[in-house]
Order: sequence, then C-alpha cells, then structure tokens
Amino acid sequence: MRPPGFRRLFPEKQRDMSIFNDREFAVLAFAPNRVSGCVINYLKGHWEVLRHGVEPVNSTDPAAAWKQLLRRLGCGRGMRLLITGALPDGLFLSLRSVAIPIRERRGALAIELPRHLPQLPENYLMQFTDFPIPDDAGFAAVNVYVLAPSALERLAAMLTQCERRAEEFCYPLLAVRPGDGAVYLPEYEPDFVFMNGQWHPATGLEAEIETGRAAWRKSIEAALSLPQTDFDFRDYFAALMVARLAVSEDYSRCRSGIGLLPDRLHQVRYRNQLRVTVLLVLILAAQWLWSGGGDMIANYREYYRLSAELNELKTKTRQLQTRMRRTSKERKENLRVAGISAGERDLLTKFAELSKALPNTVRVTNLRWNEDSVDLVMQSESENLNFPAIFESIGYWKIAQLQQRQGWNNAVSTINLKLEAVTPKTAAAQSGSKK
Repeated sequence: MRPPGFRRLFPEKQRDMSIFNDREFAVLAFAPNRVSGCVINYLKGHWEVLRHGVEPVNSTDPAAAWKQLLRRLGCGRGMRLLITGALPDGLFLSLRSVAIPIRERRGALAIELPRHLPQLPENYLMQFTDFPIPDDAGFAAVNVYVLAPSALERLAAMLTQCERRAEEFCYPLLAVRPGDGAVYLPEYEPDFVFMNGQWHPATGLEAEIETGRAAWRKSIEAALSLPQTDFDFRDYFAALMVARLAVSEDYSRCRSGIGLLPDRLHQVRYRNQLRVTVLLVLILAAQWLWSGGGDMIANYREYYRLSAELNELKTKTRQLQTRMRRTSKERKENLRVAGISAGERDLLTKFAELSKALPNTVRVTNLRWNEDSVDLVMQSESENLNFPAIFESIGYWKIAQLQQRQGWNNAVSTINLKLEAVTPKTAAAQSGSKK
C-alpha cells in the first residue's frame, strides 16, 4: 500500500514510473553560513523525519558542505530531493485574489504584479502557491516569489558540483497558509517577520515570533513525526515548512505553479530501473526466440511452401481461364460458319429454265434472287399471260404473289411476281394432288 502523502508529493505520471524508494524524499535548506536537511520517510501509516543534519558552510568551498550533508543523510542520486532557501534579490509577497484554476493563475499574476512591485527584474522568473481563505468564499491567499534568471546560477553550481539534480526548488514562505503563525527566518530575513500576509520589522515582535514558532511546530507535528532528542526545531524550520507542504493535499495542485528549475537541473529518475527493465526485456526476448525459434522457422517454411503452391494454382487457373475463353470464342465462330448457307448450287440451270419459260413478249426489268424466293418486275404488251401455266412446268418455284397493272393507254402492263422455292415435301404434295 502506497503512503497517502506520496500521491500528493508526486503527480500520477511520475508515481506510476516508481519502482524503488517511493516512500522517502529529502528536503535540503541552504543558507549563507550553513546547510540543513531532513530525510522524510513513510512508516506505520505516518510520515516522519527519519534522518536530519546540519553542516556549516566554508566560504572557500561551499559545495563541500552540501556533499557532506547529502552523504550524512544517506541521500543517494535515486532519492527525490527538494531544495529550499532564499536566492539573491528574490522578492516575496502575499496577495488576496479571486480563486481561479492554478493553470490560469500565472497569467493573472503577470498582469497583477506590476501594481504591487514598482520594479520587476527583466525576464523575471516566478513561482507561486494559492490556498483558499477559510470562511471567505471565492477568494484565495496567493504567495508569490519573484527572482531574476541569474539568481539560479549559484544553486545550479552547487548541484553541479555535488553531481545531483533536484526534484524542485521551493521558497520556504510559499508553504504559508491562511491562519498560520508568524514566520521568522533569521538566516534569510534577519530584520523582518512575515505575519498575517505582510512583512513586519522584527524589532519588538519577540513574543509573536515565539508564539508563531510554537504554532508552526504544532502544525508540522500534525503532518510529520519529529525526533524527540537531538533535534533543534529552529535549525530545520525552513526545511520542515516545505516538507509539510510536500506531504499535503495542496502540493499536487500547486506543483505547476512551484515549477522553476530548468530541465538540466531536474532529477533524471529511474535511470537504473529503466536499464534493468531494458535488460529484462532483452532476456525475455532472447528466451522467446530460443524457445519459439524452431516453431517459427517451421511455420515460416510451411508458409513459404503454401505460398508457392498458391501462386502455382493461381497461374494454372489463369491459364485454364484463358484456354476456356479461347475455346468458347472458337466454338462461337464455328457455329456461325456452320449456320451460313452454301448458296444455290444450280443457279445457272434454274436461271436458264426461268429465261426459257418466260414468253418473248415479256421483258424483265428487275430481278432479285434469294435462297427461298425470286422477285421479278416485268413489262409486257400482251394482255393475256397465263403465269401459272408458265411456271407449272418448272418444279423449282411456285407463285406466291402476282400483281399486274396496266400502263399508259393500256399499251404496256407491269407485272410484279414473287416466286417461292418449292421444298421436296411441297413438290410431293403438289404431285399427289395432280394425280
């Protein structure tokens, strides 16, 4: 079971990637003369300070104190690290604003900040948090920290020399919620106290400072279990303020507003875990290839054989289809040729008999000879022509149609005659009737 604060400390995408060490994180607070830190661990259903330490800073080699403290806390490169402290020329203020989504807050602050700060750094960076104001619906207390981009150079140098990267940088007062006590951090602001959303001179506010520190300790102990011995709350006040925010419900909501560090300073997470994952994947792939390689090769060969057989069948199918089309075409051509009539074999004989049977007084002006009939257009000066008697002697035709028209002054008559071929059955019937 994951600790409840872990979900608030790290967003869903990063949490899903976690493999080891998902119950620990460290908070490091730096100051000009010392660096302090705590390792927060989730044990028995509650967050607690597992290890803590303070190291003095040597002005000639400030990175040595960072290295020594990280080593003392057992903070490896895989452990999540939050950094807090005050950067050069940073400006902090608290505003009372309308409650809006955190993703829209940055644009609203860019418009509102010039009204509260007379002079802003060029190309300034900004981080912020907002908390709902109790009993004041629709409003929120907004904490804003503004700094110049060059202010990150010292922090980048310390992390680079320690060969570390950080989860995020968070100014301590960004963790102040409405109703929290007075905050006095002499290592960052020795002359001022932040109280009731405003800065106040520290002179004469000793009682408020002590009361505020006691209230803060009570609030932090409600979220984190503190060591009972060898632990000075004042040395770790800034780190514990950020730790309380990190394990609260507000962190995941405000995380996008706190984001300040460039990518080169962010922690590269789970590098070793990803390497192990890649190695395991390669081993599993090799095992799968070894166990399934024989079957895969046999399947490939069978597939290759079936593909070749299929291609061969397709080729044969195309050849048979081509042959069938060619045969069908030839068959149709043969049927067409077979259906063509050979024509009249005794054409000349029949033509001669027709010419012989017609009287000399008849002149043929038009002749059309078909396989089954003969059409004649004739002219004659004779009036009494007996065509049935003329064609009775010719057994090839019979008169199918006869028309005769008298011409001018009844001198010449025009005869339209249609003869039909006599089939053997018809000829036999005619001969039988004659008998």
